Amino acid sequence: MFPTITWKHVRNIDFPAYKLPIDDVTYYEGVTYCEGKVVDDRNMPGDTIGKRRLHVKEPLYPLRFSAFNFIDILKAGHCHFITNKGIVFSYKKTKYCRVLSVRIKEIITKDTYSIVKLQGIQSSFICNSPPSPEFIWASVIYVGEFPWDITDFYRYKQLELRRKI
Repeated sequence: MFPTITWKHVRNIDFPAYKLPIDDVTYYEGVTYCEGKVVDDRNMPGDTIGKRRLHVKEPLYPLRFSAFNFIDILKAGHCHFITNKGIVFSYKKTKYCRVLSVRIKEIITKDTYSIVKLQGIQSSFICNSPPSPEFIWASVIYVGEFPWDITDFYRYKQLELRRKI
């Protein structure tokens, strides 16, 4: 069995994390297998899964979905992942939170990321890519009374909803 991570421990994940099928993941002598193919061989040189996979001679299991942040894990609709360091874990949703639409006040574009400022929220959010100019609303997850992260961008205001994280 693999360790289970919840929203409280998401900061311990070394992103990117790659989605794995639910039932067919095995670990033997430093090698992680999925459906009979190698996912990661920690005996190979390299400090990341990508560098180690370059040295593997056996058939590799394709890593088709990568999560670059916590929101990507929530949207994956899946619970088993392998981190960039080769650690397999299960993500378990345990807490219901409110998701509110908040109007975008300003978007500051940097070289490799964007800073999104929202009306009524003092803190800013960092996004890997800026939303399109036609998107003027952001859906924000609130943990308790505090805004936690942006889940998506929209043209129109969305209804308030609850989401399990």
